[in-house]
Amino acid sequence: MIQKCSREQYSRLTSLFKGWHNTMVLSCLEGEMGDVYSTEEMMSAKLDIGDFCFFGGKANEDLLYHKKSEYENQLKILVPQTLEWEGLIEKVYGEKVISYKRYSFKRKEEGFSQKELLRIVNGLDADFTLTNMEECRDLFDEVSRTSWAGDWISQFSGYEDYRKRGIGTALKYKGELVAGASSYAVYSGGIEIQIDTREDFRNQGLGKICGAALILRCLEQGRYPSWDADNEISAHLACSLGYEQDREYTVYRIQQSYQEDADNRWKEERQR
Repeated sequence: MIQKCSREQYSRLTSLFKGWHNTMVLSCLEGEMGDVYSTEEMMSAKLDIGDFCFFGGKANEDLLYHKKSEYENQLKILVPQTLEWEGLIEKVYGEKVISYKRYSFKRKEEGFSQKELLRIVNGLDADFTLTNMEECRDLFDEVSRTSWAGDWISQFSGYEDYRKRGIGTALKYKGELVAGASSYAVYSGGIEIQIDTREDFRNQGLGKICGAALILRCLEQGRYPSWDADNEISAHLACSLGYEQDREYTVYRIQQSYQEDADNRWKEERQR
């Protein structure tokens, strides 16, 4: 039997995810975002946050069948902790999932080059303006109506929640929203960065500028700007901003053919 865990139970599951430094895992286990599920004996657990599900502890088939039909109709990425979990994901989901590699990055204990980040931001053309998202309710509302930018705020309950816990930098060109960087998830001491650029404004370095601006703001506030890349484009962008790649790891996502309206979202440049 699978149970939804209370926050008081989260500490009992921490050991199942020991050594897993993904910030969304921290966000869940700290009770900041997402839901936590486990087997009754609490030897296996699933962290469900946004587009992601993290599976830890002893590989358990029941956890994979839990909410399976729901996930098959969503944009969902399944993240296995071990080869045993990988095998069960392939067994349970079969052709409905496709595996690919994501890229994690080392935590920079020595810090970023603020001089270089400022140089990047200062290269912005005069027709563009940067705005702090958490300081502007109208901008937040605009983002909520903009499909390609939805991930910037999707894990927050509303503007007040985002204003208190989130942080973001939006870029406009002559008044039109064209790019931005924001906190996809939050945890004690940091955030997980999400960057998106409107399709007709890509390949102009705007995502890099937004990323640099957000990193600088995080450093000013004493929050660590964590980065986990969905693809090589995102990984290259991270390295250009001063991150150092740690490792690549296997994840599974529900195939687009099983999601009626997922095609366009997966065609967008994913830089989480």
